[in-house]
Order: sequence, then structure tokens, then C-alpha cells
Amino acid sequence: MSRENKNIYFDINPIINNQKSGVGYYSLNLLRALSANCPSNIILTAHCVNFLGYHDLSEIKELKNINVLETKFLHPKLINFLHKINVQIPYDFLTRKSFDLAIFPNFVNTPSVRKTPFYVAVHDLCFEDHPEYVSEKNGRFLRNFSPKSMKSAEKIITISESTKKSIINHYGVDETKIFITPIPPGKVLLVPKKLIEKFNIGKKYILFVGTLEPRKNFINLVKAYELLPENIKDSYSLVLCGAKGWKSEDEFEYIKKSIELGNDIIITDYVNNEELAALYD
Repeated sequence: MSRENKNIYFDINPIINNQKSGVGYYSLNLLRALSANCPSNIILTAHCVNFLGYHDLSEIKELKNINVLETKFLHPKLINFLHKINVQIPYDFLTRKSFDLAIFPNFVNTPSVRKTPFYVAVHDLCFEDHPEYVSEKNGRFLRNFSPKSMKSAEKIITISESTKKSIINHYGVDETKIFITPIPPGKVLLVPKKLIEKFNIGKKYILFVGTLEPRKNFINLVKAYELLPENIKDSYSLVLCGAKGWKSEDEFEYIKKSIELGNDIIITDYVNNEELAALYD
């Protein structure tokens, strides 16, 4: 006797950004792992709001065992406006499908007309512990919706014991419904070193990877580099690899002055997977 099919919804909105953050890569690699390892009776549906088909979903559509659904006629500005007045559009209203479980990999769930159980991934509680490092708009959204998501979730996924403890301390969530998972592995890329020539890195380097925003504390890495003996700085550049993030204007001004003083600091801006692999090589 065959097992009953189960329909699982997966929110891929964090994945479709052309400049994915850590959450975007986490979500993509989690989806890849699910597509490769789900039993045959699991039907995975990946859904996003992709206005007029602007975003390329080929890397998702190439995965096996995935049905991709796109909502193409809903403008992101309307979604943002609704968020401001604390309104979210149910995902099963947009998809016109029913599901047995939903997975939301980016802090907040979208409601369900049918009250479908869901899992939500919470990566940190920076918006609670260090609100000064989070944009006002995003912080307001997370403080409005994330606690509700965690309290209503069937399970909460997180990546560290520290975040698990923060969730319990802030919201009194039952610890038995929080489970810690490793960060899903990405693809192994073998790429030519010449891909990083455009960054004008002329010697060995110390590498930082991450969005350049105050909560990543990258400015203290810059200050530590400045304190190194001159012979070490002559041999090593400091390479900061990542896009400019929230509230980082003061940090970038500091780095500009540090470079003017002769410190060999290179900011690459956002890099794609191939370039990042080359930088690690």
C-alpha cells in the first residue's frame, strides 16, 4: 500500500533576490536538500511573488521534485503597504492550493486561509537585542510579525543554541518546539583564480565575508588590522567582501579615512558564488 501523499509549501521569496544574503543562501540550500532527500510521497511546492516574471527562477526550476508557482501580478509596493498596516495576504489564497505543511525560512510566516501548520526559521534576534543595528522599516516589520510567527509555529528552526535561548527568553516559547539544524551545505565550486583579478588584490589577504553592516562588527576587524605591525600589513591586504548593509555610513567613512592613511583595505561589494569561491581558494 502506497503512503498518502503530503503537500508541502516552501516560501522561496528570500531566494529570488539577485544579490542573495546569508538567509537567501540558507533558504536555497535548504530547498536543495529537501528536493534531494524527500520521500516519494512528499510533493514540494516552491512559491514566490515574482512581479511580471522579473526574477530568473532557473536555479530553482532545475531542482528535482519541485513544483514552482509564481504570483506575477502582485506588486511588491502593495505588499510593503499592507505590511505597514499589519496586513498579510494568505499564501494559499495566492496559490489556490491546499497544503499539509508550510515552511518559511525567513523569520516570518504568511498566514493561511486553512490554518495550515507551519515551520519558521529564525536565524537571530538582532532586531530585539540590538535594534540600533537594524533599519527602522525592517525592525518594525520583524517586531510586529516575527513574535506572532514563532508563537503560532508548529516548529521553529534555528541554527544555534544561542538563538534558541534568545527565543525562549524573549517570547517564552516552549523549548520542545525549537530545533537546531546545521546550515545546509552549498554546492562545491571549482573556479579559476583569475575571477578575482577585477578586485585588484595584489598580495596575500585577510578575508571578511558578510553584509557590511554594524551588527557584523566588521569595523573592529578594520581597527585590528590597523594595529598590525607594518611588515605584516605590507604582506597582507584586508579584503571586505559583501554588499553595504543597514546603517553603515559611519563605518564606511572610517574605512575611507583609513585607506587615505595608507592602509591596504579593499572593499569588493557583493560577489557571486563563483567569485566567492575564488576568494576562498
